Amino acid sequence: MIFYAIKILEDVSDNLDWLHPSERRVFDLLSIEKRRQDWLLGRWTAKNLVKNAWRPDIDLRELEIRNNTNRAPFIYFEDKALPLSISISHGHDMAFSATAAGNIKIGCDLESIEKRSQHFLDDYFMSEEHLSASDHALERDCFYSVCWSVKESVMKAERLGMSLHPKKILVEHVDEGRGEWAGVKASIPGQKKKYYGLWKRMGDLVFVLLSDRENFSYNPK
Repeated sequence: MIFYAIKILEDVSDNLDWLHPSERRVFDLLSIEKRRQDWLLGRWTAKNLVKNAWRPDIDLRELEIRNNTNRAPFIYFEDKALPLSISISHGHDMAFSATAAGNIKIGCDLESIEKRSQHFLDDYFMSEEHLSASDHALERDCFYSVCWSVKESVMKAERLGMSLHPKKILVEHVDEGRGEWAGVKASIPGQKKKYYGLWKRMGDLVFVLLSDRENFSYNPK
């Protein structure tokens, strides 16, 4: 089972006692206010999600989120990594997080629907994806925004960030979607890896949530 949560900036507690001491040290080093707000919102969303889904007995301050060299997040308690997968995305005064138990690979992402340059599309999308865009029921900017969010989610699930080039990820299928969660499927053809998930449009934003397990249940928290 995969749990997810979406929060807005106003949800974050003004009292920062919920931060782990190491997180507070990181926060204090951030100098740009927008970056500070996004960072807090992402941590608040992810830590509350883990607490509500898996460890209601733990105080938020006892949970610590660390990042590897590719900025992939890991959740710790008492200096030990918990056997959980976690993914975080934030932007536009919103945060989106997902978590699962065990070794399930998960990734989530939120993106704004916007027009992307032809140079960007040529650099990061495969010919099969351009072909799908040409006759898809979704309008062009929305389709490419969903596909980009899928690629970002796969990069997060692999815990590699941009070291996994987006053009090595193929978005195989995007359901049309009509205000509800709709299906997506992606692969890394060179590695024979498959990802399955959902996407949803909320205003001018798209949200994508996926994993390497087919027919898995996704539940809000």
